[in-house]
Amino acid sequence: MTGVVGSLRLTGPGGGEGPGAGAGAGAGFRVLLPGVWLGLSRVVTGVVFSHFVVELFPGSMVLVQPGASLRAGWFEAFDRWDALTYLTLARSGYSASTPQLKGSFFPGFPLAVDAVHWGTFGLVGYLEAGCLVSWASFIAASGLLFLLVSRRFGAGVALAATGLFCWFPTSVFFLAPYSEALFVLLILVALWLLERERFLAAAVVAAYGSATSPLAIGLGAAIVVGALVAGRGVRRAVGYGVVSGTGAVAFLVYLWARFGSPVVFWTEQRRWHRMTVFPLWGVVRNAVSIRQLLDSRGPVVPGTNPLSTNVVVVWVVDDVVLVAAAVVVATLGVAAYRGFRGTGGSDVGGEVGAGMPLAWVVLLGVMVLIVASTVVRLDTVYVSTESDARLLSVAVPLYPALVLLVRRWLAPVVLGLAASVTAALLFQVLFTLYSWMT
Repeated sequence: MTGVVGSLRLTGPGGGEGPGAGAGAGAGFRVLLPGVWLGLSRVVTGVVFSHFVVELFPGSMVLVQPGASLRAGWFEAFDRWDALTYLTLARSGYSASTPQLKGSFFPGFPLAVDAVHWGTFGLVGYLEAGCLVSWASFIAASGLLFLLVSRRFGAGVALAATGLFCWFPTSVFFLAPYSEALFVLLILVALWLLERERFLAAAVVAAYGSATSPLAIGLGAAIVVGALVAGRGVRRAVGYGVVSGTGAVAFLVYLWARFGSPVVFWTEQRRWHRMTVFPLWGVVRNAVSIRQLLDSRGPVVPGTNPLSTNVVVVWVVDDVVLVAAAVVVATLGVAAYRGFRGTGGSDVGGEVGAGMPLAWVVLLGVMVLIVASTVVRLDTVYVSTESDARLLSVAVPLYPALVLLVRRWLAPVVLGLAASVTAALLFQVLFTLYSWMT
């Protein structure tokens, strides 16, 4: 029964390495290398590409936020949107006088940026430190993702999954001073520790993750499930879950002491027009908003001048990513049900035998549920799935699952990767030119 609960069979019996394959530090390092090179190539390509974008379009009056100065530096091209808030938090901390600095952003990433700045005795500025934290985290995450996936599903699936991760449509946010790259690295480190049944260490890593993003709820749930599957007992598994959330609890206590309320994070979210809805209802409402936007009746964010086509492209990508993730979760849910019924799971992923750990499925499912249940309501009419693709980019089980579900047919894999690379480059242009996309 443990074998059935611990992994969902997505493929038939056959090749592929198990979790314990390739033992030894040297072997593990060699398995890391392809992913590291993929991540490094994405960083270099992204930095050079953004540099050329600001050189070629130094003064776009359509896409550039009014009052913003575009400099052609290697780091300045990523100093956009929420990066400004993260770097300000790293520099001066939370403040009641500025809405963006009053608890609506978690402290994990700013603390890491500040540590790099002070660790170099101030020689590395906050912008440079933010970029370096993101770039190093992203490269390390790419290597670790390749390692984890290759040991379960084989090198071919790992290569495709890591390529999709590196060139996800919203991968530009992994390169910018945003929390996504650091958070996804924490997720992968915790999953790596789960593979070795080091649950307390995984919970400690997840604790820092819970101070980095509210989506860490999914990581805590995955650790609890992993501990239960390994037979650690309910009390101990719940204890690991409690440890996993201590970072978020510490943040709430800080907000209480600083601003007089532990729920400042939720109240401040109203400034960003976020609200909770029935899962996936936002996709339906967003389809209506897109039609109205194309009819030139759509919203314009104060202080910006976005192109209607730009907003539509971003929203469509958000909708597609969210729906695809929901389909993957539903498919994995069916596989889980069949596994519990003793049928051995579903044969939907190709011919290389491997198992999707139940903890991974729980992680993905909780993250998709949270993202699918939040929308941005710009007024009483327009509803947006804004940021959904960016938020789901950290849901690492999504990448191997997408590849496995279509692995029998090479064309969808190739076309999917090509479409993702195209969208990633387009999003990077929009982001670099300060267009409305978050």
